[in-house]
Amino acid sequence: MNPIDKRIRDLARKEKTVLPPETERVIRRTLSRLPDISESAEDGEEAGPLSAARSLSRFHRKRRLPRPALAALAGLAVFFLLPNISASAAEAMSELPVIGPIVDVITIRNYFYDDGYHRSRIDIPQVELETQAEDSSLSDSVSTINSDVQAMTDRLIAEFEADCASLGDSAHTELSVSYQVITNNDAWFTLQILVYRGSGSGSQTYYYYHIDKQSGQIVQLSDLFRAGSDYQSVISNEILRQMKAQMAADENITYWVDTQYEGMDFHSITPDQNFFFSEDGNLVIQFDEYEVAPGSMGCPQFEISRSVYEEFLKEGY
Repeated sequence: MNPIDKRIRDLARKEKTVLPPETERVIRRTLSRLPDISESAEDGEEAGPLSAARSLSRFHRKRRLPRPALAALAGLAVFFLLPNISASAAEAMSELPVIGPIVDVITIRNYFYDDGYHRSRIDIPQVELETQAEDSSLSDSVSTINSDVQAMTDRLIAEFEADCASLGDSAHTELSVSYQVITNNDAWFTLQILVYRGSGSGSQTYYYYHIDKQSGQIVQLSDLFRAGSDYQSVISNEILRQMKAQMAADENITYWVDTQYEGMDFHSITPDQNFFFSEDGNLVIQFDEYEVAPGSMGCPQFEISRSVYEEFLKEGY
């Protein structure tokens, strides 16, 4: 077995990626177009891209590959081997979907502490750009997010250590910071960071960082909508409708609506309100604990159908 065939076999066994159906069809069609050669010619073949491609074609015809294996073949064959083989292969490759800048998130540092009275667990994320951006905007946005996250976690750790020193064994405190990538496709990236602070009772706070990969810019809620549009009122009214409907359906659900306590009731979202997009592409408004409801309600979320606010969106969103 030559080294390329062995590499393909090993990757096919290890690869867990699920190949999209359309991409799978393109790969199968491209492989089927490759010229066949007799097994007797193998010994005399000269090493190179064409030889590797022919081995790949034989490998495909000998057994039907599952999607995970095809994902490995796609990575090796489509982007490195097939474009050098024939016009038909190049034509089939043009049907593959275009992938935007690849953004990834890794944990660069952990902070653990537990003395029996005070404990913390902090996972500090860092956003990384794995492909070269067309301009510096995306790189600048990634750097800005990383600097902001680092400053925030440094501040939280300093506050925690100060509490440990001042409170000693007279109280219990807890701090945790965790993160999750909510969206990461060819057009959009969203990083969610959850901060929990406890001392007797606890509170949770969410932080969201969004990057529009097409412009390379960091985006907040107001950036999605046309200047001067009434998106805040429309979305807020839909949230109020959902709040009232939930309370009417379940007596255990409580939001701060019509409480008659000055300054307590929810009236409107803010231009920089926390948000993210659901899998269906709808806007999800995220509130922190105690922001619009008692602590028993946690951190409420409200999914807003795109049809509610679509007329106010900027072009491209």
